[in-house]
Amino acid sequence: MNQEKAFAEVEKNEDYIVDVLQKIIAVDTSIPPGKNYGRLIDIVEPDFNRFGLETERVVVPEDKVRQMPWDLHGERVNLVATLKNDKPKASAYAHMDVVPIDEPWTRDPFGGEVVDGKLYGRGTVDMKGSIACFLGAMKVISDLGLEPKYSVNCLLCTDEEIGVYPGARYLAEEGYFSNHLLWLELGAMEPIVTIGAAGSIRIDLKAFGKSCHSGMNYLGINPIEELVPVLNNLMDLKKGVEKRLSRIPAFPFPGNPYDKMTPMFNLNIIHSGTKDNVVPGECELILNRRYIIDEVYEDVI
Repeated sequence: MNQEKAFAEVEKNEDYIVDVLQKIIAVDTSIPPGKNYGRLIDIVEPDFNRFGLETERVVVPEDKVRQMPWDLHGERVNLVATLKNDKPKASAYAHMDVVPIDEPWTRDPFGGEVVDGKLYGRGTVDMKGSIACFLGAMKVISDLGLEPKYSVNCLLCTDEEIGVYPGARYLAEEGYFSNHLLWLELGAMEPIVTIGAAGSIRIDLKAFGKSCHSGMNYLGINPIEELVPVLNNLMDLKKGVEKRLSRIPAFPFPGNPYDKMTPMFNLNIIHSGTKDNVVPGECELILNRRYIIDEVYEDVI
C-alpha cells in the first residue's frame, strides 16, 4: 500500500474525524462521577461495526467498582471492538473518561468548538481525540479495502483518571489485551516506545481540632492552623523528592525541564469549614504522589 495514498485518504476524512470528536466531547464523562460511558459507546459502536469490527460491552463488576474511593454513578461499561482475521493480535487502548472541569474556560469545555484549525474541548488530547483518530483509521482501511497485518482490537475503557480499578485493569485481568499494545494517548507527540511509567499513591491526611464560634476562638482548636507546620514539612519533602531522576527517559512533554523521569509530589485537595464565623472541627488534606520505577513503594510510604 502506498503511504501517500493512505494519508491522502485520511485528509479526505478530516470532516468525519472532527465530527466524531465533537460528538464524543459533548458527552460529559468527567470522573467522578463517570456516569455517561454508555452514551459515548452508543455513538461510536455503530461505526466500529460499519468498518468490520465486532463489538462487545464489558461491565466492571460492582465489587471491584466499590474499591474506588469516589462517589461514582452509572454502569462502568467498556467497549471491546475486534477486527478478526488469522493475523497476530494487537491491541489499541484509549480511555473514555476525562478529569472534571476546575479551572475557568473561555469556551464551552463540552462544545467541541473549532477555531483557527484547533478544536477546543475537555478530553481533546487526553484522550477522546485518539478515539476519533482510531475510527478515522478504521474508516480508511475499510474504504480502501486494505487487509491489516494484525488482528486489531480496540479497547475503550473506563475510570483511567482515578485508577484503583479502571476498566483497563479489569479487561487485562480478563484476557482482552494482547501482548502487543498501541497506547493512543499523548497524540500531540511523535510516537515513542514506553519502557516504564510512574506509579500513583493517594494520601488522605485528616487533622482534628475543636469547633467553636470565631468570636471566641480561645475555646477551640483550629485544625487548619495546626496543619500549617505539617504543610511546611510536606513542601520541604516535595523539594527533595522532585530532585530525584530515574534511569529511564521522561515523556517529552512541552516544558518538561528533565529528559529523565522524576517523581511528583502534589498537595491537591483541602477541605475544611462550613462558615466563616465558625472555627472548623476538622481539616482534610489529600496528596498525590507519583513514584518512579527506581523507588520502592514501601519506602515512598
